[in-house]
Amino acid sequence: MEKALAKLQKATELAKERIGTAAKSAEEAAGALAKGANDDAQKSIHEAGGSFRELAEQVRALLAEEQAQQIAAAQQMAAELARRQEDFADKLANAGEGGGLGKPKKEDEDQPGLSEEEKKKREEEEKRAAEERKQGLGAAAEEIAEKAKTLADVLGAAGASDKPEDQAAAEKLKALTGELDLNAAIERLQKLPGQIGKGENEDAKANAGDGPSGWKQRRNSSLRCTVSS
Repeated sequence: MEKALAKLQKATELAKERIGTAAKSAEEAAGALAKGANDDAQKSIHEAGGSFRELAEQVRALLAEEQAQQIAAAQQMAAELARRQEDFADKLANAGEGGGLGKPKKEDEDQPGLSEEEKKKREEEEKRAAEERKQGLGAAAEEIAEKAKTLADVLGAAGASDKPEDQAAAEKLKALTGELDLNAAIERLQKLPGQIGKGENEDAKANAGDGPSGWKQRRNSSLRCTVSS
């Protein structure tokens, strides 16, 4: 599959990179299963599955025959990206309401009647729950970062069309990318996984909010105008 994709004229560097990453994860999963390391295998399988799903959506858009089809696919990706950003911001807010990642709720502190053993057990459960929340947020952050890269890649391909009939729309796409400061926004979204890993939740919340409201409306409106031109 990796060799076949590399030969496709419309395959971008990002698509080639992703197929290599997905193939590596699949190989690691097979190796882990052979050794009986099921936890490592499950992790690699999850990573490979996510990579292949994102790659499939990306390649479908890149191989579209018409530029309008690529732009329509980008519009759907933009809407999906905005939805994921909103969900991510909500999860961050809910984590904060629950005492934050790794912090117990105030009402749970110093509860009377609990033995030292019970308090220790509750503390361990809270730490476990906090770690699970952090892992979930980290996975969501990775998905957002990858979706943002896919959107930029597909818009770049649509704007790079050399067909004479596509030039007007290509110019509009270049203007749209500049107007929305798309590259800078995508760069900020790609910081989300690292920020979650470091516990920089406020910075992550600010970056996750880079799009769902006015930016999303202007982006989708501009893409619709480009498709109809």
